[in-house]
Amino acid sequence: QYKLTPFQGPVEITLNARQDYWKNMDSISQVTSSSGQVSGGAKPFKSDNGFNPSAAVKYHFNDNLSFRGSAYKSFRTPGLNNTYRSYGNTTATYFANADLAPEKLKGFELGVDYKNSLFSLSGTYFNYEISGLNYSYTVGKYKGYDSLTHVNGEYNNPSESAQIINLCGGDPVLSGYSGVC
Repeated sequence: QYKLTPFQGPVEITLNARQDYWKNMDSISQVTSSSGQVSGGAKPFKSDNGFNPSAAVKYHFNDNLSFRGSAYKSFRTPGLNNTYRSYGNTTATYFANADLAPEKLKGFELGVDYKNSLFSLSGTYFNYEISGLNYSYTVGKYKGYDSLTHVNGEYNNPSESAQIINLCGGDPVLSGYSGVC
């Protein structure tokens, strides 16, 4: 990171550069259903890298008012919980996704800062473009009801039920179910 104030003037410039590298090798993702059926297996080797620069400028208009702007890129790898650890607690079930890869973000910000002896006020506009967003799918409570609760033979949230059935390889509340949930 490099900070400079040209000619000791009202402008501050910050430049930053970072190189990231990620690899995921020798990974295995298996699920055992309630009937003992094992699915999944070895996952292919994956790697990725990203050059992530950023530049920021701050202009001190006077002692009370400043304007600022920045542009940047970033790189975030999926964690073990995102990738391999499906788990549940009393409020939700979290499904991991072993096929995740790093997410990449490009963004910019514009802002203004005002301060005086009584208060300070700041405002920022930002814009992000994210590709490969990393998250774990969550099945949880919906409007006070358990997501898997049937009401008159139907799930109380049809759009969520379709995702549950897809993730679980069938409807886990039906008798005879032998999927992965």
